[in-house]
Amino acid sequence: MSGRLSKLLKGEFDYSIRQRGDGYFREQRVRIEKSDKNLLEAWVKGSKRYDILLTLKEEGGDRVLYADCSCPYFEDIGLCKHVWATLLQADAEGILQPPDDGKSLFLDSPFMDGDRLDSRFEPSLSPIAAGKTFLKPLPPPPPPSDWKVAMKEVEEKTRYAPPPSFSASANAVVRVGCEARFEISLDEYSYAGELSIRPLCRIRRQSGDWGKWKALKLGNTSAGMDKEDYLLAAALIGESISNRYGYGYNNAYVLHKSFGERLIPRLCATGHLYARKKDREFGPLAWDDRGPWSFELEMTADAEKKEYRLRGRLVRGDEQCPLSAPLAFLSSGWIIWPDRISLVNDPASHAWVAVFQKRETLSMPEREGRDFVSSLLATQRVPRLKLPPEFEFAEVRATPKPQLAIRSSANRGYQSYDVLTAQWSFDYDGCIVDAMDESPVVHDVRNRKLYVRDREAEKTAGELFFSLGGRTSSYYAAYSTREDNCEIKASLLPRLVAGLVAAGWEVKAKGKLYRKSGAFDVQVQSGIDWFDLQVRCDFDGKTASLPALLEALRKKESWVKLDDGSLGILPEEWLQKYGLVAAMGTVEGDAVRFKSHQAGLLDAWLAAQPEARIDEVFARVKQQWMQFDSIQAEEAPSDFIGTLRPYQKIGLGWLEFLRQFGFGGCLADDMGLGKTVQVLALLEKRRALRAAGSAEIRRPSLVVAPRSLVFNWQREAANFAPQLRVLDHTGTTRMRDTSALDGYDLILTTYGTLRKDIGLLKEYPFDYLVLDESQAIKNAGALTAKAVRLLQGQYRLALSGTPIENHLGELWSLFEFLNPGLLGVSAVFGEKWTKDPDAEARALLAKALRPFILRRTKAQVAPDLPARQEETLYCELPPTQRKLYDELKEHYRQSLMTKIDQDGLNRSKIHVLEALLRLRQAACHPGLLDAKQKNAASAKLETLLPQIQEVVEEGHKALVFSQFTSFLSIVRAQLDEQKIVYEYLDGRTRHRQQVVDRFQSDKKCPLFLISLKAGGLGLNLTAAEYVFLLDPWWNPAVEAQAIDRAHRIGQANKVFAYRLIAKDTIEEKVLALQETKRDLANALINQDNALLRNLTRDDLAFLLG
Repeated sequence: MSGRLSKLLKGEFDYSIRQRGDGYFREQRVRIEKSDKNLLEAWVKGSKRYDILLTLKEEGGDRVLYADCSCPYFEDIGLCKHVWATLLQADAEGILQPPDDGKSLFLDSPFMDGDRLDSRFEPSLSPIAAGKTFLKPLPPPPPPSDWKVAMKEVEEKTRYAPPPSFSASANAVVRVGCEARFEISLDEYSYAGELSIRPLCRIRRQSGDWGKWKALKLGNTSAGMDKEDYLLAAALIGESISNRYGYGYNNAYVLHKSFGERLIPRLCATGHLYARKKDREFGPLAWDDRGPWSFELEMTADAEKKEYRLRGRLVRGDEQCPLSAPLAFLSSGWIIWPDRISLVNDPASHAWVAVFQKRETLSMPEREGRDFVSSLLATQRVPRLKLPPEFEFAEVRATPKPQLAIRSSANRGYQSYDVLTAQWSFDYDGCIVDAMDESPVVHDVRNRKLYVRDREAEKTAGELFFSLGGRTSSYYAAYSTREDNCEIKASLLPRLVAGLVAAGWEVKAKGKLYRKSGAFDVQVQSGIDWFDLQVRCDFDGKTASLPALLEALRKKESWVKLDDGSLGILPEEWLQKYGLVAAMGTVEGDAVRFKSHQAGLLDAWLAAQPEARIDEVFARVKQQWMQFDSIQAEEAPSDFIGTLRPYQKIGLGWLEFLRQFGFGGCLADDMGLGKTVQVLALLEKRRALRAAGSAEIRRPSLVVAPRSLVFNWQREAANFAPQLRVLDHTGTTRMRDTSALDGYDLILTTYGTLRKDIGLLKEYPFDYLVLDESQAIKNAGALTAKAVRLLQGQYRLALSGTPIENHLGELWSLFEFLNPGLLGVSAVFGEKWTKDPDAEARALLAKALRPFILRRTKAQVAPDLPARQEETLYCELPPTQRKLYDELKEHYRQSLMTKIDQDGLNRSKIHVLEALLRLRQAACHPGLLDAKQKNAASAKLETLLPQIQEVVEEGHKALVFSQFTSFLSIVRAQLDEQKIVYEYLDGRTRHRQQVVDRFQSDKKCPLFLISLKAGGLGLNLTAAEYVFLLDPWWNPAVEAQAIDRAHRIGQANKVFAYRLIAKDTIEEKVLALQETKRDLANALINQDNALLRNLTRDDLAFLLG
């Protein structure tokens, strides 16, 4: 019989409460001190000891479990983790278990009738609702004027903004066969003038008679209740529960204004909404849909008595109503009548309603009339007025100008110094009104003008303010000081100020005015070997130079100080588009100077500035740069063996264009398009000229490449340019001086050898310096990058299928080798471009670098390439593998998030890497985690092996890639068992070329197993028609390189590539991340693909989700 309490009552507790209670139960924090079949007394060890009382009772055919806990959460909100933990403990010990007789079990509290009403929350109704005296009598003598007493009373009542709505927590269930009604409480059950409603129900007895009205409780059953009533009750209670910090009792639920405006009309439509005041019932209430009422204060003159009289009333259009008519006027904006419910325009006028509920009129001597009007207009919330002719104001309409006066950091206990306070107001032709003032008009007392506030314009301004991160001040809401009515996070200030100033706001900070940016004046002046870019930006008549703007940008400021002390909002959009390129020059006075070889950068920059003025010298340079758009194809030299394809001839023409201008360049064609061949054609031409006695060419060229590609260069040179004299400058037998280098045309070395021999090689002036797989120098501070920059060469080239493999900041290292100084200073360029730049700025940089980078994709030269097709195969994990994966994921999700919350993400990166690695291994095969499980079930093996069998039987060949050599070992064991012949290659394999040649030529060897990194560079495997990627990698370019091993020029058949993805694992998440990166991979200049470097906590939560 154990285990029934928690099962039956599970739905009464929030999930988060149950989860925390589960923890308390597991930690054995519950101690049961006394129990019998109907009662349980226990205590739970939390932050302190909390006492629990559970009582099981039979009531009218129902079984009810009453619960009580001494913790503050239970007293204020409702069911807590301590009660849930105690229920679990009772189930575990078989205590307090209800009989299994089919009866429903309801959960309730013995204090639902208000025994524990918090004394902090006293009713705050007007006298109409509460019937209480509003003002304390003031001691004579002399008594002040009635209007002064009333004004003091109103000021006290409106000094504080209406308190937040408080809501009750609901613990309960709808009973079967019941009728519902909704009752507005107008006495002790109302909170601070809010609208509170009690949902009630009565149950039909077996005799057919109705029982008494009781508090309605929602739960699992609703038979017999009107559907609309049930939905409205659920909405009412649900909205109340959503307020986690609400308070209430006696099942009275407080409605927030916005929610009430939607719910009350529907409640009225049911005919089941009533009001109760002092045990008297009113209703059913109808919804007053003719619009809200307003309170009007009328001032009339009594000439005979030489006095003025004040009266208050409710008005709506031509309608008028005495204040004695409603049952209640609530400060939250509702009017309750005996037969209906209405809205009121100015809830703050409830204080005036209270005044005139006690006295029908107020009188004052004539001599005090003007003082009264002045005092009234000086109050924070001025009601609607009807004044005598001598006090009337001319009604004027004007467009409000929003103003924001930013003060200083706030520190009021709950706030921190990163919050700035400000005064937000509107200027109506010189009359300033607080934005939080609810008065419908603004009075210009001196000029006797009355400005009707333009609420739509003010609303639009407010929407902008809030959308930019502004917020109303909680301090203001509590104390209503007119000095600071809003708050701004310091981190959001620049964006907020820029947005407001651009929209026409007047914004000041410590008295300094902000100005928005305007037009730009741009011109270029030429020097001997440089060009000066001069730019001035207008700020409402004041100007700032481009260096000043760039300096502010460098300091991460959002404004520039102008000559008159005002602050100019930086033209952020303009700087994002053009500032990054402009920053590549050097500041000289009020100009930014570019070197002569940076003319292309400057020209691209000026193309977006149609009003720019340039001199004659720069105009001639522009004409020279236009030659790039008409590069001519060039034939290969006569001694070159083979035929260049059309795009390769254009590539050779581009290399000649660079040589003529003395520029370095990056040949960035897709893998397999023959970059090596194009360079060999160039080097063969240089050899022929040298052999013919050209005075320009007296030295050989140097190619630096990864070790795995050196042999490829040797073989390709022998095939296409056999007359080139090639020296392999690698290994222990390499020459130790440069005296013999003149006897060669081409020197081949590796990056590692270059670092060791840089002292030797840096002294030798080469013809061409060529870096193959130039991403090896992506980190400017690395020894390899520093070494290649020390080399001497008349011309410089770089080869790479992905010239920028990680982020844009690494572009500087490549171009500092190709064209030193082209992209300015490393620190400046790296700082600006490591962040995600504006798309137009990226396009501008791409245009500026276009002459220096030649990139053709396979799609662009498709007629020369076979078709290629890629597909993803999703693998469903078998039960044992799924169980292992889910347990591992849950372990890392809990442990990692806890560690990150404690130590921060940066200090937890090693643990993050381990977690991601283990989860990827678990998604592939359990044997990658535990060698003893190498024979365990694996979804990927179950998918792969049939595919391979089909490929072999059809006589095709395939490549199988994995990052994990241990996974490839498991695959090999399976292939050995099935007697399928294969070759294998990883980073430790010697005689790589022999292995490749066997696969390429041996028809009996249909498979090639390759580790992803070992096979990423320098392999031509065109015999393969199928490619299987057993696991995804963070960088889609790495996978693409693997597929390109088969999809290269010379492949006669279509290439099919299959990715194996374990369903519902981290691999799907990686695949999703790849999709976002693949869009970037097509850009001329790639962005950051190094995911782990910029991994955020949200990224990790996504991967572990």
